Amino acid sequence: GAEAFVRFFFTQANRAWSEPRAGLLPPLCLSSSKGCASLESMAASMAANRQRYDGNPISLAIVTAMGTGAATDLSVDVQGKQEARQVLNSEGQVVRSDTAKKIHFQIDLRWIGDGWRVVETKVDVG
Repeated sequence: GAEAFVRFFFTQANRAWSEPRAGLLPPLCLSSSKGCASLESMAASMAANRQRYDGNPISLAIVTAMGTGAATDLSVDVQGKQEARQVLNSEGQVVRSDTAKKIHFQIDLRWIGDGWRVVETKVDVG
């Protein structure tokens, strides 16, 4: 279940940046998550500026749940790729380009009654 939740979280992040659409990520996160706030801030900024990615910016390869000791907390190791994508304005003009690179995250989760929530996102974990 935790692995499926993390895959869904990244699906929503991709939607938030490629549609663009703010508000998709906060329901999946604890309000204290700085990583989620940063991802949501980017979505809100893109929506306000009428910019969007020209495709999904993130693809996942390996998603593996790892125990943390507490019955309600779990970390998930995520390996994937930041895709080579362009950010377009409302007229379809390129305003920024991202190069492809491998990504590695640790997503810390907490079970909150009705489902998982992201506690924190940690980038480039070893």
